[in-house]
Amino acid sequence: MTIVIGQLCSNGIVIGADGACTLNRPDGSYTSRMPIKKLCLVDKSLIYGFSGDVGFSQQLFSAINNLWNKKELVGKSLHQAREILRLRMYEATKNEFAIAEQTKNMFPPNWIISQSLIAVILDHKPCLIQFDHLFAATSATDELSFFSIGCGQNIADPFLAFLKEVFWKNRLPNLSEGIFTVLWTLRHAIRTSPGGVSDPIQVAVLESNGTEGSARFLEEGELEGEHQQAIQGVEEYLRNFQIVMQQPKEGSVVKLPTKPIS
Repeated sequence: MTIVIGQLCSNGIVIGADGACTLNRPDGSYTSRMPIKKLCLVDKSLIYGFSGDVGFSQQLFSAINNLWNKKELVGKSLHQAREILRLRMYEATKNEFAIAEQTKNMFPPNWIISQSLIAVILDHKPCLIQFDHLFAATSATDELSFFSIGCGQNIADPFLAFLKEVFWKNRLPNLSEGIFTVLWTLRHAIRTSPGGVSDPIQVAVLESNGTEGSARFLEEGELEGEHQQAIQGVEEYLRNFQIVMQQPKEGSVVKLPTKPIS
């Protein structure tokens, strides 16, 4: 069970993930759960996040790491980079797809279902790309600025859309605001998920300096510091907010306070 969230920002990208790994038998039944890291860095320049089978995702990461070390993305446009990534990811796993096709009548091919998020600087711009289980690619834009993958997507997407509508409807958030967005959504998903999504949370940022990017993981102190305090502050504000409603009369309107009532 997984939730991985990517947020495109005006000066970089934030990707966060929960830390639960569920082990399962071939018949699909679960045996145990343990913590795992679902985000990886490549040369402190690229962030890779995954959902789905761990072994399958390890093969994908190895392919991405190899093409990066061979500088296959240097000087490439977003469109060119997407195609290169798609082909390399497929080449690295095509044998698994062939095996799944041959054994589909004996075993459900759920183990090859995997999705990926990649954050990288291309053409001097931060780019967030989502790859589905067939490696079809979708790039984040100013309008569609976030992605979520994994079983927690049905919780994360509506919450991310709500935050965008409230806080940055007509613009991209900056990195600090993006961390706030991703962290709050992860906290919300962990609190409300029916199961399988849990701590520890992992967050990585790719910061753009105008020509290239620098990727790093946020330390636990950063996650529990000002960003967590901001989340608690907003939640407390909403908790104390009271809607003042009067018995409606003909031609009257509902009156709302301009600030919380303590």
